[in-house]
Amino acid sequence: MTDPAPGQATYVTRVEAWECDFNGHWNARYYGRGFQAALENIAFRATGGNPGGAGLSRRLIRFHSELLSAELAQVVSWQIVSGPYAGAILHHMTSGGRLAATALDVATFPITGLPQIESLASALPRTIDFDALPVPLAHSIAVDLEPIRAGELNPVGVLCFEDIVRRCGVATHAVLDGLGLNRNLTDRTRVSRMAVEQAVWRMGDAPAGLPTRVVTALHSLRSKSFSLSHRVEGFDGRPIAHVEGCIVTVNLDTRRAVDLPAEFRAALAAQAR
Repeated sequence: MTDPAPGQATYVTRVEAWECDFNGHWNARYYGRGFQAALENIAFRATGGNPGGAGLSRRLIRFHSELLSAELAQVVSWQIVSGPYAGAILHHMTSGGRLAATALDVATFPITGLPQIESLASALPRTIDFDALPVPLAHSIAVDLEPIRAGELNPVGVLCFEDIVRRCGVATHAVLDGLGLNRNLTDRTRVSRMAVEQAVWRMGDAPAGLPTRVVTALHSLRSKSFSLSHRVEGFDGRPIAHVEGCIVTVNLDTRRAVDLPAEFRAALAAQAR
């Protein structure tokens, strides 16, 4: 197979110190913001307009390496031309030549002008079924969050992608804290958790002022990882997004995956569906 054409540069940003989270690295919401900005830039070049969040049907992100404060993050993009995701967009986010994350975007607008690519092994789903919207959640926990603010809506009135991810991050933190994977455990064991894969399906719009909640279920317990399903919705029950994620437990000193702590595993097994 010949080497693919170089990707088209579609976005660049810098990791700011205040964008880094409790693990000391760039928070997942900002990876998402970067890929969303790249998609909107592609949409404007292709159509002459910016559909904002309405330009995305679903997105799969895989996190390959950590980004730290002051590092440069660059996105290059291709259109996939073969296989089950033909017509979708492949993004690579890199820093200093190192792959930091990939995203597979199924867009809602006609794509033109991107270089073409066939191979996308680095972006294919590993733990998530990206081909079908997951079934309704069971054994779930509801976390009430804040109303949608006007500043969270993009110019076409759609909730920004990063604010979907942020809500799921807060819900994850709340659920796992209640099960014992919290600051106290991390201080004692140096074990924390990091996302390695995330998929988002956009399901509907919601107006500013609508209170939101995230309904979360744990599942697929493994030796060093587990999965979560999130439904982001309004207090009136309207669906906004469905999010699937895979999380690994990590030693913060070695930055390597480790077995789930026994006390947390027992609590997780009791809660998981």
